Amino acid sequence: MQALPQGKIAVTTAGTPVQLPALSGGACRIRIANIIGETGHIYVGKAALVKATFVNVIADLWPTGAGGAKADVLEMESEEGADTLHPEDYWLDAGVSGEGALVTYWVR
Repeated sequence: MQALPQGKIAVTTAGTPVQLPALSGGACRIRIANIIGETGHIYVGKAALVKATFVNVIADLWPTGAGGAKADVLEMESEEGADTLHPEDYWLDAGVSGEGALVTYWVR
């Protein structure tokens, strides 16, 4: 597998979800992790996610805060191990404006 780090995907305005960058051909694995030291929750979901009511929310990643605990992580893998996950189907929202998550895609 080849890792394709996307870096920090930031949510400019909390409450306004941001779509993950598209990847032509898809991915076999997607990893989304909180950034150590940031203080707000990160919400991962499908289009039209609403963090306040958890509509279309797949995961609520808890913040590590200034203490620097272990980052909360969501990892998604295709069942068949093929590049069948489409990152653009997923969205992020944040509890604090300007915060975000580290995102990495893997391809075969």
